[in-house]
Amino acid sequence: MNMETRRGTEGIYLAAERVMGTEVALKAVCRDMCRRRDIQREFHYASHLDHPNLEAATGRLFQTDLYFVYPMEYAHYGDLASYLSSRTIEEVGPCLPTHGVVPKVPIRWVAEQVASALTYLHSFQLVHGNIDPANVLIFRPNLSLVKLTDFGSTCRSGTFVRRHQFTGPYIPPELSRCDGVEGYYTGTSLDSWALGILIIHCLTGNKPWTTSDVSDPEYAAFRSWQRAKSIRVPRPFKRFTVRLLRLVRRLLEPRGWSRYPAKEVFKYLEDDWLIKSRDRSDSHDFDPSLVPLQNSLFQGLNKDIVKNPCDQKHEPEDQEKQPQERVSSPRRFFAELLRLSSPNTSVRHHRKNHAWHHSSSSSSSSSSFTWLNSSSSTSSFSISTNYSSV
Repeated sequence: MNMETRRGTEGIYLAAERVMGTEVALKAVCRDMCRRRDIQREFHYASHLDHPNLEAATGRLFQTDLYFVYPMEYAHYGDLASYLSSRTIEEVGPCLPTHGVVPKVPIRWVAEQVASALTYLHSFQLVHGNIDPANVLIFRPNLSLVKLTDFGSTCRSGTFVRRHQFTGPYIPPELSRCDGVEGYYTGTSLDSWALGILIIHCLTGNKPWTTSDVSDPEYAAFRSWQRAKSIRVPRPFKRFTVRLLRLVRRLLEPRGWSRYPAKEVFKYLEDDWLIKSRDRSDSHDFDPSLVPLQNSLFQGLNKDIVKNPCDQKHEPEDQEKQPQERVSSPRRFFAELLRLSSPNTSVRHHRKNHAWHHSSSSSSSSSSFTWLNSSSSTSSFSISTNYSSV
């Protein structure tokens, strides 16, 4: 029997059955550091939960002078944490050629299998409570079979739990704000958050931030983008597609009650998750989901500010044609805001001295503005707004 890993008060030993010779992993937990009912509950879940992506107990629970011990399925290829630490993002992919696309099929296999296991647990109102790469075991080298392990934190949803050892980005904001003496009520949204972090970790090879608190600059930048206060995509997500950005935004919702459940991941499995790696210029600094809104706004502005040349075909021959000049985007933006502020707003495009002017009268309000610009050759615009007296 060989020692394979040791984590804190527990260890994993590699052993073999005497009769069949089947290799098993013996999980040994120190008796002085664990209550009997806790290890019994963990063994109960490992024995009775039946899902292809949950590691199962293969024997009975017994004890020695120092340890509680029970046998588990043995994962010959280690865990996902070791897998990611030995590979770059370009290497975490399928064996088939991908023609310059960042390999992503195995990562989606992992997401699908972990989401399936969590959906199964959540159907029984159970919360795993400790999702991270170290607890995702690999049973096939191409990641086509992975299993969740470690049911030491698994409990029913709504259970009040004392928080002791959990830190880092896999802990949602509602738990990060708790201090060492406070507890929390578990919920399935805790697993949804951890699943979102796991997907990011697999795709980028790194954790997106250190802690899920606004004191962390990386998390603060993510929250600014998530609340639409900034359209700049956070640095770790610049190669994510629009669909994946939407999934990440919803899985990492800071309010647990509105967070995506794990089963929502299934809706995104057929989509591309990463932008092509061959052309780095394809990676976006700004959220592409805002582009359609921006284009539709400016298209509407063009109709009001810039005349359509096709509308001038019936004008007299001797009429002097005024050169058409397109107003720059910021001006059209402010013009649109002022135009929408009143149904009686008209917009005129002309040239003036480049300074802002404003005038008004008592009976009717008329506002005239001229854009301030350092260049004397740049065109300006004015907006006249007539309001009927009340």
